Amino acid sequence: MRKNFNRILIIMSAFVTLLFVARALNFLQTFIIPTSGNEPTLKAGTFCIGTNLLKPKKFDFVIYKQVNTKFEGGFYCQRLVATENDIIQIKNGELYINDKYVDDKFTLSHAYVIDSEYYNWLILNKKKDVNSIYEIKENHYLAQLNENDFNKAFKRERYINKAEDTAISKIYNKPWNADNFGPIKVPKNKIFLLGDNRNASLDSRYIGFVDLKNLHGKLIFPIR
Repeated sequence: MRKNFNRILIIMSAFVTLLFVARALNFLQTFIIPTSGNEPTLKAGTFCIGTNLLKPKKFDFVIYKQVNTKFEGGFYCQRLVATENDIIQIKNGELYINDKYVDDKFTLSHAYVIDSEYYNWLILNKKKDVNSIYEIKENHYLAQLNENDFNKAFKRERYINKAEDTAISKIYNKPWNADNFGPIKVPKNKIFLLGDNRNASLDSRYIGFVDLKNLHGKLIFPIR
């Protein structure tokens, strides 16, 4: 029994040492998702592990350094949706890469207009944060919903922004917004990233294309 305990202790010590060395050499990154920008796939507060030992593939979640000085810097985690020479376009909130619809690959959150009954149901049954739902007029609210939040007993209407978003137009010099963006080709040595919470994510639509040199790895836990 004592031999088994000692063996387990040695294995655990070796694992901790390996983890420490891997982090020191930047082979592994551990972090907590700080915002709701990737919900429902990665909820705020999710513990994550990334590595730079594996090459990211398109549609993986990746870790990158955010260097646009207009926004908070640091390491961000979002989905890699387009690489060099890809044509990216968002039409009425739907993502197309090289003219191919790709949003059916993911479970996403989008903005919906709901009434007060739906609002109350979400708060009571889905434990939605009241601060994430905004009243836009009397008894009508704007909420970020995914397919797990849908209830046929209540009406919902997809909200599609038609107005120019000045934060986006300053980056791309086009009258675009988060729901109607592009088409645009990804430049050489650049990548384009999006959060799964499409109407509540600070991603490449706002910060611009990301340099490959600022890509620091891919997410390996949780597996998505």
